[in-house]
Amino acid sequence: MYKKIFCGVFILFLFAIYGNTIELPVNWQYFQDSYVKNTGLVSVKIPSDTIDVSRENLEDIRIFNSAGSEIPYSLFIPAKIEGTERTAQDYKITVRDLQTVIDIKTGISEQIDSIAIVTPANEFLKPVSVFSSSDQKEWYTLAKDKPIFRQYYGIEHLRVEFPKGSYKYLKIFLDDRRKDAIPITGLSVHSASQESIYPDDKIEADIIEKIESPGQTRIVIKLPVKNLRLSKIVMDTAESLFTRQVSILTRTLLQGEIKEVYSGQGTIYRVSVEGKTPFENIIVPVSTQVKSREIILVINNGNSPPLDIKKISVFVKPVFIRFLAEATGTFYLLTGNQLVSAPKYDISELNEYLRKAKFLSAQIGRIITNPKYKPPETLPELGELGSPIDVSDWKYRKAVILSDAGIQKLELDIDVLVHADGTMKDLRLVKDGKQIPYIVERTSILRNLPPAVTNIHVEKKSMVSKWLFTLPQKSIPIVYFSCNIGESIFRRDVSLYEEVLDSRGAIYNRYLGNAVWTKIPKQDNTAFTISLNSIPLTDKIFLEIQNGDNPPLTLSNFQFYYPVTRILFKSSPNNNTCLYYGNNEVANPKYDIDLVANEILSADKKNASLEKEEILNPGSWWELPVQSGITRVIFWIVMVLVVLVLLVVIAKLLPKNS
Repeated sequence: MYKKIFCGVFILFLFAIYGNTIELPVNWQYFQDSYVKNTGLVSVKIPSDTIDVSRENLEDIRIFNSAGSEIPYSLFIPAKIEGTERTAQDYKITVRDLQTVIDIKTGISEQIDSIAIVTPANEFLKPVSVFSSSDQKEWYTLAKDKPIFRQYYGIEHLRVEFPKGSYKYLKIFLDDRRKDAIPITGLSVHSASQESIYPDDKIEADIIEKIESPGQTRIVIKLPVKNLRLSKIVMDTAESLFTRQVSILTRTLLQGEIKEVYSGQGTIYRVSVEGKTPFENIIVPVSTQVKSREIILVINNGNSPPLDIKKISVFVKPVFIRFLAEATGTFYLLTGNQLVSAPKYDISELNEYLRKAKFLSAQIGRIITNPKYKPPETLPELGELGSPIDVSDWKYRKAVILSDAGIQKLELDIDVLVHADGTMKDLRLVKDGKQIPYIVERTSILRNLPPAVTNIHVEKKSMVSKWLFTLPQKSIPIVYFSCNIGESIFRRDVSLYEEVLDSRGAIYNRYLGNAVWTKIPKQDNTAFTISLNSIPLTDKIFLEIQNGDNPPLTLSNFQFYYPVTRILFKSSPNNNTCLYYGNNEVANPKYDIDLVANEILSADKKNASLEKEEILNPGSWWELPVQSGITRVIFWIVMVLVVLVLLVVIAKLLPKNS
């Protein structure tokens, strides 16, 4: 009896869910319903969960009415209309009474919201006040003691913002009491932007990685869904005073490799002038779509300590779908079709309604999996193994340690970076004689490499100081050198070089990088750097400092840095996976894994690692790893010995009377 009642209730439950639905196309994986009470033009906000399961440009979205007919639609992404920057032409600059006064006749009829100052001055911080007038008699305050600044390592903020309005005359006061007046070579006036009436959505991002490198902090944040269109990023820190430049990077597939692409930049600051209330800006504007779920923030610290970032919020642009409801009832939004092309609708009739801008609002239901969905057969699930491979021509191998199943992230160590081809074309992941498809990921992460240090003794009369650094291997792809200096004031020309042999066996200095190190009492930095413009060929690098008539500097904490390269792949734990490398004759592999690069970037990744290096095929004797130039010397010595032996043999074969 109870079983019959339960079965009846269950059938009624299923009917309640699916009984009123239409026959949905089997190629779409998900659907959502929306009930429209009145006829007319309808605007529905697409939830972030829907965007997450859709294609990156939402080309797989379809709308069906309750009769099962497809309905044309239009996507709408609100955006503010950016103002224009115009160079001020009619202005006068006066320096008086420890202040610089700029009188401007704007000559602009539309509303303006800020003014920027152009100056060649290198390092300054000044409070700026702005006043407006329509007759040059009565003046009204627009901005009071707002800071403008430029720091010696390139961070600057030269714009003064104020409430937007139509201003005929402006008067700007720069306070010169703290520091001498700065030269002003130009001014630009910004017409006010037209903000969208639709507010951005706020999303709290998770900080999943934070790496400190010389002069910069690299933060990776994770969003809850992919394919979001960003408008700004807000960085929350408790630091009392700071200025930092922030770059925004996103990962994308370029030429078969995952690379970090520049997507925006801004300056965050919290500054105070003469004890006044601090002014701050912790917003980084950005206008980009993040195809994966991860964003990289690179904070330029210069010579200041890293900021303690407590929280990061991301604001994204909403997306609306608009369609014409000719009848009331339930409409269905379908998504989740990886093969379908973008629809091409004749929406001329819909455009007439759009111009009238009267929309009916409707709510959309939760995402439901289409019970009759059939995955497309032309794109099978990504498998772990590819084609068989003969690894007899590869010289090196390392076993790969896998702790868990899923998408793996494997960082290449120094052995691989040195012995593999620079393009990584010879990397092969192999399990049981078959290849594992992978994607190479180039990152902006820098790993430090402390060298063995020798202070080379020079004569007291010498005007240079020399240091010798010995690295673990030759040809390590280092890009950066840093050290700490204890002195408070100095200026030195410095260079990095290595000693190599030319084709004749003579030693010459191969320069890798140079810089000018300068410090004045106001600067509190102790770390100084040199960027390398070439990869060293040897394992010994010299640092030379031109002291002039000054005493030698006190140096410490020597560090070299190389960029991190990783490979991403799918695998399950096993003891038979190895990474092969060291074959310059092989071509780049071509894997279908490129087709799902965005999905791999969005997935949670397991950390894989490498075991010790095995030498499989060292090759000929002249290919063995030896000091740069020694191979050539050994070759000529052997050639001379061979010639001498041949001469002795020939001499013995000749007749004695000859």
